[in-house]
Amino acid sequence: MLIVFNFAIFLIAIGAIFVVSALGYLQITFGRFFSILFAVIFLYSGVSAIIRRGFPSGLISLSIASLILLNAFRICSLGLWRSVAIVVGVALIELGIKIVKIHKQRSRWDFRDFV
Repeated sequence: MLIVFNFAIFLIAIGAIFVVSALGYLQITFGRFFSILFAVIFLYSGVSAIIRRGFPSGLISLSIASLILLNAFRICSLGLWRSVAIVVGVALIELGIKIVKIHKQRSRWDFRDFV
């Protein structure tokens, strides 16, 4: 049931991109289409992780999605290494928030909590 719902959301996103492109509001090329497609996949992954597991989970996926969208719409074009640095920074922030949340819940923590 969940797979059908996910596929339906995916089809709606693809259809919306085609409609907006056909109306002339978005000049879309083959490369931009696939970058938007991957951004939608990362965005969905991040939001579903936040909904299922709580706040800090999914921040990396959301940051990758935002970087891809900023590049696809030519709002901000960062290089590869700056993008990698941003993703690593967000990963460290997510890990730090998880450690703080686990430490608040109990006095000892285990590495298996982060996997």
